[in-house]
Amino acid sequence: MAGLTNGITQIVVRYSSNTMLVLLIDDHALFRQGLELLLKQADPSIRTLHAGSYEEAETFAGEPVELIFLDYYMPGLEGLAALEAVRALFDAPVILLSGEESPWVIR
Repeated sequence: MAGLTNGITQIVVRYSSNTMLVLLIDDHALFRQGLELLLKQADPSIRTLHAGSYEEAETFAGEPVELIFLDYYMPGLEGLAALEAVRALFDAPVILLSGEESPWVIR
């Protein structure tokens, strides 16, 4: 867990402005909440938006999102199609998350 926390801290420091707005897109609310806790450990001023689906994420279009965490596997739109759709909506770096272990998917 320390490695994940250190990696998140490095990401936050690199992209952070005064108050960073991060969009968490994952169909598991508990995972989003845990990720939010890790982000706030790195920088307590971080604000987060939560979306349980791509459709929910669409409601945040126009928000000044600076960083996005996107689950690779979600109901409805998933994988690279979801990545392309999110990139079309937001001008922010996207970190793709997955519990997938297949080298084919990771590449």
